[in-house]
Amino acid sequence: MKRILILAAALLAMALPSRADDAATLRAIEKANVDVTTIEANFTHRYSKGNKSKDFAGTCYFSAPGSLAMAYTVDTEALIINGGRLYSRRDKKVTKGDTHNGQVRSLTTTLINCIKGRILTVAEDNNAEWSLMEAGGNYVVTLTARKKASKGYSKITLKYRKSDCLITGLSLEEFSGAVNTYVLSSLRTGETIPPAVFNIPK
Repeated sequence: MKRILILAAALLAMALPSRADDAATLRAIEKANVDVTTIEANFTHRYSKGNKSKDFAGTCYFSAPGSLAMAYTVDTEALIINGGRLYSRRDKKVTKGDTHNGQVRSLTTTLINCIKGRILTVAEDNNAEWSLMEAGGNYVVTLTARKKASKGYSKITLKYRKSDCLITGLSLEEFSGAVNTYVLSSLRTGETIPPAVFNIPK
């Protein structure tokens, strides 16, 4: 019986991917996104905190190396990152900043690195442990903070399409309890995006 259990454990260990295999997959995701210059996609966005939530939708535009615009279907919301500067509109409240501000720098670099598949960099920047699984045709990566903090993310969940390693989902859970979940669909790459999309309002 003992031999059978040892054999079963050995077979299970052989069947399961190793930590090194998972790390290789993460590096492959990053490599696959190196040559991606633009992404255009439909998105849904759910903001939740406690028992309250709001749902939004719109079009996401990304242009390498670091320009991002979330064009919402409602004028109360907006998110633009361009040249290290941030413009955010949430419930008509406007926030502006640049990378001299630590919180702005954390948000902008995290979002851009997630889109570009730089998962290990995101984990390091956020002092987080990572884990990888596969589900529904996606690689699902979970980054969990090693310790609690007053600001930042307690958990980041990322989904990348297995066929081409493009990002299809992003969830940012803050230590405050707020959660922003984005789902991307109908992704198009290599299309020309008008520069005006990334203009930050004055």
